[in-house]
Order: sequence, then C-alpha cells, then structure tokens
Amino acid sequence: MSSAPEKPRTKANRFVIRLAEGMAGWASYAQAAKKSPIYSESLIYLPIFELAKGRKWKARPQKRLVKKIANQGRNKTVDFVFQSEDGEIGIFLEAKFIRHSATHCVQVTKDIHKLISLTPNDISERRPPAHIYRYVLVMGRESDIKSRIRCRAKELVNFTLPQLKTHEDRRLLGQIDVVLKSEERRSASTHGWAFHGLGAPRWRYWAVLLSQRPWWDSLSRLGQLTNEPDEDEEEADADDLAGIESDVQDEET
Repeated sequence: MSSAPEKPRTKANRFVIRLAEGMAGWASYAQAAKKSPIYSESLIYLPIFELAKGRKWKARPQKRLVKKIANQGRNKTVDFVFQSEDGEIGIFLEAKFIRHSATHCVQVTKDIHKLISLTPNDISERRPPAHIYRYVLVMGRESDIKSRIRCRAKELVNFTLPQLKTHEDRRLLGQIDVVLKSEERRSASTHGWAFHGLGAPRWRYWAVLLSQRPWWDSLSRLGQLTNEPDEDEEEADADDLAGIESDVQDEET
C-alpha cells in the first residue's frame, strides 16, 4: 500500500528545518575556527546555498524581484528563493546574522513587509510554483537576538501608530520567545523552530527560523504606514567592525 503524498507545506517545512539545523552546526564550526573578524550576513550565504543544493532544491541568493515590486522602494532583491526539484514549491527566505558587537536594531518588520509583498513570479516568471511559503532566519546569541529586535520595537514608539505598534511588535517578540522555548522540537509548529550550536550557553549561537503567521499581513502594514527610510546595512556592518576585535579576545574557543 503506497503512502499518501507529502503535503506541500510539510515538504517546505522539512526543507527549511534542515537548513536551520545545518546552520546551527555551521555556527559551531565558525566559532571553533575563530571567524569573528569576518562575521557578517553575507558569510552565511554560502553554507545556506550548499545545504539547499545538496538537498536538490534550486537556490538563488540575492534574487532580483520582479520590476513592479522592486519599483516600490529599495527592496530590489530577496536574500534567498528556493524552488523544489519538481518546481511546484517556492520558498522565500530573509536571513539576519546578529553579531555580539552589533549596535544597530534588527528590522525584521521590514523583512516581513517585503516577504508579504512577494508573489510566485518572484520565484520564477517562466515557471512560477503552485505553492509559496515565507520564512525569516535569524542567527545569533539568544540575548543578542532578543535585544536587537526589542531595540527595533522601541524605535517604532516614535511613530504615531501606538495601537498597531504595540499589538504587532508584541506578537513578533512573542513568536521569537515561543520558538526559542520549543528548542529543537521538530514536531508540527505554526510559529517556527530553533536550533543551537555547541559551546557554553553564554556564547552559543542559535538558528531561529520564523514561519509565516496570519498576523504577518498586519505587521507588514506597519512598514508601509511608517514610510521610514531603510537603514543602510553595509554602513551598519562597517560601524560594527570597530568592535569586532574585542569579540575575538572574549569569544570562547
């Protein structure tokens, strides 16, 4: 008796869970290899690409968006798009890497706003997938992940959207808390998954994978209504490099 075919969302979740698990292992390697001086968001692109290709998913880093979406602002690319071997499933992934010395706030709200606006044509205009799913991968120490996202929530207090800000930002932080508390559980989840690397808890790096939730639509409207300029992440990276040397001295071998 043949088994029932795997549901598209289950297949997508299984794939991104393996990505997150693999990146938690990569974080242990990066720490052991003393890669702190070159920590950056771009550093995680190659292992993500290799994990996807090894599992026979088509992977496109920094995929350019269709012209209609790209013209709406500075969001001209998405960090990763993946397409299953049969072409039926498409995945959008925005990735964040938070260094211990980071001084800028992590604007996950902006990533969600961008992800919600994407369509199957942003995976492939020639052969758009029948099913698309959206995720955010945040890598860093638990305390840094929470503090940098909480920092962003405090910034939004300056905008005259108190009800939307209070309600949705609390949900985003709550989603992260739920995911971190369900450490390494591979069972069905509507919030996401979290996996950590090796080492002492103080320096342990996490791969926190957030899955799209129904309220992401309203959270994405926060990005539209505030109409604030995008932070230049390259400038933020340059500012953070000034404090990297102290991390190298302190980081656990």
